[in-house]
Amino acid sequence: MSNTIIDTLFQPLLAILSWIAWLLELLMPMTALPEHSIAIFMSNPETSTGMISVRNGSKVRLKSVKKYPGSVKDAAKAFAVDVPPKTVHAVFILIEPETLPSVVKCMAPALEAAGYRNIVTLGDEAFRHVSMPIDAAQLQCDVGDFVAVLFNPDNLRYGAIVERVEAGYKKVKISKNLPYEIIEYPTLKHIILRGPTGDISEAHKSECRSLYPGMQYHFPRLSKNQLICNHAWRSVDGATFIEETVSMEVFFKFGLQEVPLPFRGTTLPTTKTFQLDIMEWKHVFVCVKYTNQHEPLSTEFEVFQCIDLKTRKDRVLRVTVSINMHHVPSINVQAISPVKVLVPKFQKVGIEIYKASSFQYYIFGQSGTTELNFSTIDLLMADLMARFAPEDVGVILYLGMEMDSSTIGWWRTLEEHGYSKQYFGGTDIVPAMFLFGYNVAVAEGECVGMWVSEQLCTILKRVGTTFRYLGFYQPSDDLDLLDRYDVKTVVFCQSFDEICTIDEFGDRNVIVGNADAIRDRYKLFYLSELISKGNFGKYTVSQFNRFLIFVYWGDRRLKFDVGNTVQLPFGWTTEIDLDKAYEVKIVVDYIHGDFKQEKVFYVGSSSVKLDICIEDMFTTTVNCVPLPKGHAPRSVSFCLLIERTTSGFRRTLYFRDSGKTVVENFANLYIALKTFTLVEHAVIVFIVSDSTSSEHAEWRQFASEYRFQGIQFVNGAILTLNSALIDVDFTTFVDNVIVLVTDMTAIDTNGRKAPVTYVLRSHQKKLKLLKVAKARVDKVYSTLDSIDHVFAVVDDPSKPPSLSKHLKPVFLQSSNESVSKYLFSRTDTDLEADHTIDDIAGITFFAEWKGARQVFNTEFESIPLSREVSFQVGEAETLRIKTAPFNAKNRDLLDEITFKKPYDRVVVLNIAVDSMLVPSVKHVHSEPVPATVFEFTTGNRVLVRSDAVDGLEYPAYVSFVDGVIVGEGAVSHQKHHPDDVVYDIHRMLSTDFDPDHPDPSWAFNTSRGGDGEVTVHMGQSCSTAIVCFGLIVSAVKKSVESAVGQGIAEIGIKLPPGSVVSEDAKTSIGATIAVKLLVFN
Repeated sequence: MSNTIIDTLFQPLLAILSWIAWLLELLMPMTALPEHSIAIFMSNPETSTGMISVRNGSKVRLKSVKKYPGSVKDAAKAFAVDVPPKTVHAVFILIEPETLPSVVKCMAPALEAAGYRNIVTLGDEAFRHVSMPIDAAQLQCDVGDFVAVLFNPDNLRYGAIVERVEAGYKKVKISKNLPYEIIEYPTLKHIILRGPTGDISEAHKSECRSLYPGMQYHFPRLSKNQLICNHAWRSVDGATFIEETVSMEVFFKFGLQEVPLPFRGTTLPTTKTFQLDIMEWKHVFVCVKYTNQHEPLSTEFEVFQCIDLKTRKDRVLRVTVSINMHHVPSINVQAISPVKVLVPKFQKVGIEIYKASSFQYYIFGQSGTTELNFSTIDLLMADLMARFAPEDVGVILYLGMEMDSSTIGWWRTLEEHGYSKQYFGGTDIVPAMFLFGYNVAVAEGECVGMWVSEQLCTILKRVGTTFRYLGFYQPSDDLDLLDRYDVKTVVFCQSFDEICTIDEFGDRNVIVGNADAIRDRYKLFYLSELISKGNFGKYTVSQFNRFLIFVYWGDRRLKFDVGNTVQLPFGWTTEIDLDKAYEVKIVVDYIHGDFKQEKVFYVGSSSVKLDICIEDMFTTTVNCVPLPKGHAPRSVSFCLLIERTTSGFRRTLYFRDSGKTVVENFANLYIALKTFTLVEHAVIVFIVSDSTSSEHAEWRQFASEYRFQGIQFVNGAILTLNSALIDVDFTTFVDNVIVLVTDMTAIDTNGRKAPVTYVLRSHQKKLKLLKVAKARVDKVYSTLDSIDHVFAVVDDPSKPPSLSKHLKPVFLQSSNESVSKYLFSRTDTDLEADHTIDDIAGITFFAEWKGARQVFNTEFESIPLSREVSFQVGEAETLRIKTAPFNAKNRDLLDEITFKKPYDRVVVLNIAVDSMLVPSVKHVHSEPVPATVFEFTTGNRVLVRSDAVDGLEYPAYVSFVDGVIVGEGAVSHQKHHPDDVVYDIHRMLSTDFDPDHPDPSWAFNTSRGGDGEVTVHMGQSCSTAIVCFGLIVSAVKKSVESAVGQGIAEIGIKLPPGSVVSEDAKTSIGATIAVKLLVFN
């Protein structure tokens, strides 16, 4: 009988026997489990469920499921009877969203009491929302790849980004705006969308592809029980898909207040400590519920803990919430101290004007508080002026008022009658009371995040004795702003029913305050302090101001957005080309209310200068001045100078035609630029003295996201020198005059004065920077042969410091005016400024290979810079080109060149630095090292390296006594005619050689020729360094050809590092002596 017939007859029988075997295995006692088993345990108040999973090789399956009625403790005991603890490798507790906290709290202890030891708790959060979808999608990812998991088809922007690691996956970020976040992860290629149940609809799939184009999409079906087993076994192997996380809602209830503090997707274990204002309540109920992070807050909670403080007292608690690996929370509270009670002392009355259904004003004084109501603002103001004399009123506050023309008219009327202390506020009062009431400690320059409501967050920065607004934001849109502003303290102004998602604040100091309680405690004290001191001490918050100023002419418009970070008065100058327009209209829009100010100028000039000044909250002055005929209007009104400091960035704002500056320090570049709102009228200039090329690129990219009129980079030394010397006329200086400039105002990184001295040489009516020394001028002076001029930059030239008389210093002051003048001369496109000192590269190039390197010093070379360099790298397979700023240790990898075939080669590169101080390198070509190489040593020898001859060397000396003699003959002439013999040729070919200051030990002399070449003077004759070099090469070539008996077609010339022969010189010498030359270092 054939095998096919046998299979046909017995296949049904085999299936029946297999089913019977499976049924018997299921019915057999659970005690007969193999050692490769694990248990999974779940509970609710009425019943618990125990599951057994077995693994044979790589195959995992769920073997049995059984329910156990009764309490968790009883269920654990019964489970231990069926599944003896010694028969399973581990027990996994699975917590689902509906599991009660009181049940979770008992599960691990109950299993331990039943004899189980290896107990692991798995939360539904990490498992169902991340691990299950990744497991079901069966991804093929490399370590370092990123994956996005979307939590719900109905909200495709909400999900997690995870990274593939050796042991599985780790959570990177949970975001409510994933399409925006994944831009930062270019290697993210996989999108997984899981559904609550069943398949994902085609509509959801289409929306997913549209929202995340160009990705690999996965829409897996989820088999929960099987995936639970997979996840548990993976945990046994130490290769979990994701860290254990929890989503839990904790409510603190006291009186009628409910403070929800959700923990959403928090990695376990976790501990959060924060301050909580509970007012005068003595009982605090802590309610807990497990949930899913993409679901809304629940209304059904279980009271997990009751905190009894014994007595009713106005107090603030320090609360610590800890959640262990079994997902069990513990809450510890400590009363910080009773709330301080402050009795206000009113020397004068305080007035608060408020607009609700009617116009009201409150009178605060020693006798208490009085409320008066009026139908119109006119009646209110009339009563106020009749009731109180100006000297009896300490302060007038306008709260909740629409600042229209009528209100502002009365403001000015009161001011004219002597009621001088008037404040339009609200944005400054409550934050100040919060900072004061909770004794918020903030360092100078540090930022505080204040949640005014669930929908509005403000950032305050400490500047001196006040807090200043940096901006208002929607916290639900972008919680990353806390990182960007380097916020260390968050104050949540809790009001009824508002949610403080404390977990999202990270490790910051969090204060959950109460707005109503703060007002009741400190409002009167705040008013009394305002009356007596004019401020609220170190907790004063500056008034939020913002103005929009529009300039109209013809069909054109300019807009100036004067942000809230400026201090009033604030004035500037702008120049505009009117073309054929004959009038200019200026409109000032005060965003505090429905109030605008307009002014029209009729002009008879084609271009004008506008001087605009915002005097106070409701006054702006504008002057319009015709520009001289032929004067091209300059569109840049501001120059923003950015300098990195040890603690962040310093931003200095310069104003056109003014010595005025505004200097501020910021923790990072984001804050420095984000808080500047006049970018359309400004050029930004970065000081790049000690920053790397990659940092330059990062800053340039960041600044390009704004609308600056220009982005520039300047070396710090060039900025200092050009600013200090801007009014000094160097056009009368002849070439090769040496100038010393010492900056005696320079500050080191520790904030101490540390003089810096610059060595410069005049050339073609300008100065060239030769050297920077961090030393006093007298020390630098002593190292040089001759100094023609000494300039000293000091704080006050009228009170110069003591310097040696022989220096004959000229004292200069690098003022704000001089810096501003230089910066604007750089930015004006119509002004071809011929600066005293050209911009320099400020960069050193490094070529590194196989344990060796070459250094190309280009720090003091003018930009734009471009030149070729050649050097021998042997049989290196890889060449790395790096750059570093002047005198810095940090290096950037600029490029990496790989060679396919290994051979002894010379590499020719083009190194360049453009006008933006951006370095670049290009591999021009590579050539094999010639068979014959002449190596010039620093000891004035020429070593011949050739297979044809060995051990030949020649002195690199040239004599001009009787004709031209090279080699040993020249050496012998040196004894009797030292001034006619030239040597150290390699030094004269060095890029940093100064021919006007030759080595004093030389008997010959050098100078700089008109074409820039080095001229050598020997007795009564002269030559050039290149000619001497060619004579030596020619003489050695003839000698070698004589030794080998044949001509040489190609010669390699190896020079010491730093020595350079131009392409033209190399070609000319080669043509003269009929040989191809390859010159390298």
